[in-house]
Amino acid sequence: MRDADIKTLEGKPLPKKKEELEELLEAIFDKKKFKLDYQRERVGYRRIGRSTDERTIIATLLEADTILSDTVTYLMPFRYELTDKGKLSQEQVPTEDVRSLLTLLNSLLLNYYIRSRVSATVSMFFIYELPIPKLTAAQKKKLAEFAGKLLADPRAVAERAALEVFIARELYGLSRDDWKHLTGTFTFGGGDSKAELDEIIRQSLALWAK
Repeated sequence: MRDADIKTLEGKPLPKKKEELEELLEAIFDKKKFKLDYQRERVGYRRIGRSTDERTIIATLLEADTILSDTVTYLMPFRYELTDKGKLSQEQVPTEDVRSLLTLLNSLLLNYYIRSRVSATVSMFFIYELPIPKLTAAQKKKLAEFAGKLLADPRAVAERAALEVFIARELYGLSRDDWKHLTGTFTFGGGDSKAELDEIIRQSLALWAK
């Protein structure tokens, strides 16, 4: 706020002390009936993740009123805007934005990217560095539709394979050879989850030519 050279906030002088600013913001939230983060669904992800895990990023959609432990980080479900006159507004991040981001975070492509950058913790600094593409309205809608189906049935292997191909080919412009190399690096893990991942990869390669 101070960087924007705002002198007043909702008609009151902008406090210089942190504690006073927090009190003023709390009063504004109460007066305007702003929602708190936990009262909306949010994208959350496991902060502990290694480059040798089957997947380094594991994200999901957290329902409203979900309270988190300190090993799960969430992305803010609201956007705030402060006008030149010091008026504060709160806007919920659109559902399609939330769900399209969820699909990208769980994608093999971004898991491949982040594995070369982390050791044991997926901090927000790494999340901010992810190469998230600028999506069209149609692309957001398609990703959100994929997310809806997979939230209802996370074990829908064919749907997950189709999503991976869409992200890699349509959003990032990978070739089949690029994809074959990328997926060939997913060698960690074991048991049923690894068998499922291998099947997703197998089906994604089969889908590529269609």
